[in-house]
Amino acid sequence: MPVSDYFAIGRTIIHALTGTHPQDLPFSKQSGQLRSQIVWRDKAPQISPLFADFLDSLAHDNPVYRPYGAERVIKYLNSIPRRARQQAILNSKYFKFGVPLAVGLILTLGAHFGWTTYTQLRASQLLAVGNQLQAVGNHPNAISVFESALNLQPKRSQIHASLALSYSLSGEPNKAISAFQTALSLDPDNQIAHYNLANIYEQTNELESAIIHYKLAAQPGSPTEHEANNNLARLYIRDGQLDTAEQLIKAQLERVQTQDTKDTKAALYKNLGWISIEKNDLDIALDFLNQSLELDPQRTDTYCLLAITRQRLGQEAEADRTTCFLMQTPPGQPEIQEWKALLLDS
Repeated sequence: MPVSDYFAIGRTIIHALTGTHPQDLPFSKQSGQLRSQIVWRDKAPQISPLFADFLDSLAHDNPVYRPYGAERVIKYLNSIPRRARQQAILNSKYFKFGVPLAVGLILTLGAHFGWTTYTQLRASQLLAVGNQLQAVGNHPNAISVFESALNLQPKRSQIHASLALSYSLSGEPNKAISAFQTALSLDPDNQIAHYNLANIYEQTNELESAIIHYKLAAQPGSPTEHEANNNLARLYIRDGQLDTAEQLIKAQLERVQTQDTKDTKAALYKNLGWISIEKNDLDIALDFLNQSLELDPQRTDTYCLLAITRQRLGQEAEADRTTCFLMQTPPGQPEIQEWKALLLDS
């Protein structure tokens, strides 16, 4: 099942549990994730924290955080009862009393099985803790935990990539770029790291570097294939390479036609509409944008482009124009702010 479907399922379940549409819930400015500990979890106290964490991962705006593959989802759900029992043990007074003994045992085992084995296990534990902190937007503590993990395993690509993402979400792009570059020097085939690095390069307006890494993230079968190709097309359009962008989008549409990836198709049709506006093919643009809206009625960029198209065609555009202004501008899409400014002046 595509990650876009998990997003829809997660948001639907949260809506059903809280009686509040997810669009009406506030978002974390740092992570783009629902602030579940403040908003919806209080409205659904009957839900266990483990299941709530699972719903947050499904409903995350960033597809990188969503589950990839039905087997992983099933495995996670099946593990919840066991993990709940483990949490109960961890929170018990007997376990807390036994922690010093456990530490002693771990050190003994480390001496027995070798320091390397111990550091691998401990670094994995720290990596898991850091990822949990990152998922709830606690980036300063996540950074500290990741750095501790790197002290144990300084050549582990996955830790460098997680640290880089926390730097990025904390507003430290230079540190993020350096950490991503280290991660990729250790594992050049890490498509998720390429995708996140391309995002940073785009935000810092280093578009040539962004294009290079989006291409590497868009390899067939990659978990970031669709998102990387869509962003790659966006950059080509912004750079005036309309024919190149159009060829890329149509090729990608052929690849996803048999897949139930509505948000991906909506983004691709939106970009075809954008290209048609740039070419002044306004009737064609209107058709593409309406197809995008039918697939995903929550896209800010589609409403903005619809308003621009209708205005240029002399049609009534106030509804689309108002929706464009009212909806949030997603990060990493500066063109939307430019379209809003254009509509504001018109």
